[in-house]
Amino acid sequence: MRRRLGLPQTAHGRDIVPILAVGAVVETRRSGQTPWRTDVPPQMSIPGFVAVASVGRPDELPQDDVDRLATAYEAICGRAARRTSYACAFAQAIEFGRDAVSAAPAPSESESWTVLAGVLHGDKAGTTPDPAVLDGQFALATYDEPSRTLAVASDPFGMFPLFRASRDGRHYFSTSALALAKHLAAPADVLGLFAFLRTGYHFGTRTHWLGVERLDPGHRVLLEPARVRVERYWQPEPDEAVTRLELHDAARFCTEVCVDTFSKLYRREEAVWADLTGGYDSRLLTLALSRAAVRFRANTVGADWTEDVRIARDVAEAAGLPWTTFPPPTDPNGDFTERFRRALAAGHGHLDAIELARVLATHEAKRLDLPRLLTGGGGEHFQYYAWQTEFTRAGRSAQVNLDNWVRMRLLGSFDTSIFARYPASEVERDLRDRCVAWIAPYRNEVNTRQLDLLYAYKMMGHFGAFTGAASSVLPTELPFYMRPVFLAAFSTNHRHRNGHRLMQRMIEQLDPRAAAVRTTRGGPAQPMRMTNLHRFWPYYARLASKALEKATGLRIYRPRAEQRVAASPELRLAALQAVLGDDARSMRSRALFRPAELDLLLADAPRPDFERSQLFGRILTVEAALRTVDAEVPSAGRP
Repeated sequence: MRRRLGLPQTAHGRDIVPILAVGAVVETRRSGQTPWRTDVPPQMSIPGFVAVASVGRPDELPQDDVDRLATAYEAICGRAARRTSYACAFAQAIEFGRDAVSAAPAPSESESWTVLAGVLHGDKAGTTPDPAVLDGQFALATYDEPSRTLAVASDPFGMFPLFRASRDGRHYFSTSALALAKHLAAPADVLGLFAFLRTGYHFGTRTHWLGVERLDPGHRVLLEPARVRVERYWQPEPDEAVTRLELHDAARFCTEVCVDTFSKLYRREEAVWADLTGGYDSRLLTLALSRAAVRFRANTVGADWTEDVRIARDVAEAAGLPWTTFPPPTDPNGDFTERFRRALAAGHGHLDAIELARVLATHEAKRLDLPRLLTGGGGEHFQYYAWQTEFTRAGRSAQVNLDNWVRMRLLGSFDTSIFARYPASEVERDLRDRCVAWIAPYRNEVNTRQLDLLYAYKMMGHFGAFTGAASSVLPTELPFYMRPVFLAAFSTNHRHRNGHRLMQRMIEQLDPRAAAVRTTRGGPAQPMRMTNLHRFWPYYARLASKALEKATGLRIYRPRAEQRVAASPELRLAALQAVLGDDARSMRSRALFRPAELDLLLADAPRPDFERSQLFGRILTVEAALRTVDAEVPSAGRP
């Protein structure tokens, strides 16, 4: 197999052989006659924290309030192997760790302390690290005794989820939206539920629950004994000197920033996994990691017949990268009910829990061999995806066509006939208002720059949600959302990024052989020349078919190799059983739907030719979230 895949005889100094793990074939080290353990328990605790503060009335913070919130957290996220408690005169916090090994003893009320979830990079000198000078994907709570200030902060791009709520003068924080909602008995936000059912995620402050918000990117809440304030501690500012660079120099600059940043972050660390698919982003990531002398093993999730696996194999062979494939789980291995519940908790009910359970199963298999994962999310900022909705107006003015952005990037085509009373205008207005507010500080900038920021904001609901959820199994990072890397892309002239021109030059600078391998976009990942012009015709054919789909609403034929590996009927049936048991009529979300349409959808779900898996997964996720929090949609079913 190693010779056929063009891989080295060893990977990180270890012989590799195929074994079976969580329903997926992986390659790992040889262990004689005794196979490695592959029965990763489905019930794993999710690392995170909870905190409660009483501002203005510290004497009215009951001792058991944070304990009851912690109980709600562990009821949803699993019992932690380690709990560490922290306190000051007006606040209390509890950190939940996956490892039983205790950290340093908890400080007394007269000392400073820090509570962390996720991965943080930078100078952590001192007891209370400042997020304004740090990087990574994290949620952070620090108490500084000299200033008597509790600061609760999201990471610069808000990729690691952190939630807050306020009630009766108390301020609540947690890395679990479900725990906050359950503890506070928060009612369902019907508009939030419709937004999720329509889009499949949440971005910005929106959640499923009234009164529970996600903290925006680069923000922190500062709490003192007598006051509370929210501030934005960081926002990206473009470097105009970079904007003025010519294409060749810009590609070299961006490549150097990626390589230098990855080297500083990961070169001295133990080996990690790095995603590799058939697209541009993960190829750029793995080649930059390789140039930075980072120890890693590339991996691709997919069946052997998919384009992603075929192309990734060719890239790995061309670049000499150690590489592993993980066929995606399609059947309900083991106790799927427990796996579904963990996926629901890890994704906060903001991601399709069926699909997330499949993703976490592959992460379990990866975790057996290497301790961390780097993904290619955010590489899109080196190209033009964010402003394609502007068509010929991109880069020509400061005006953003938000109607196009909302309808094409956030909503897309979707059959809403299953909803009893779908509030189309309210959902669209809510999405638009969030976008307008986020780019307001940049309203005088060129529209491509504003849309770059909107794309990153939107992706906190996708890359961010998946990164936070994955960390329940395998610590996961987004290297392209490290500040120096993002700023390099953000500052580069948008014209250089059009048509993948910047990325093609970056990839070719890193490895010309890997650049010559085709992409799932059609055509190679190298600049277009007369000698390779004929290789780009699939790219333009694909653009034409997508344009036709958008214009007509018709589904154009896709070859089997381009299709996703769907969940099996057995897995959908297992998910249905896990959430509803034998009584679908007791659904707490039933008021949102037309009864006959809903019954038909649920009845058809186990069919092999079922084509509404996306909607099915979202509906079960909403229903499971309501049951977890013990909430119900009002009978009116409207915002």
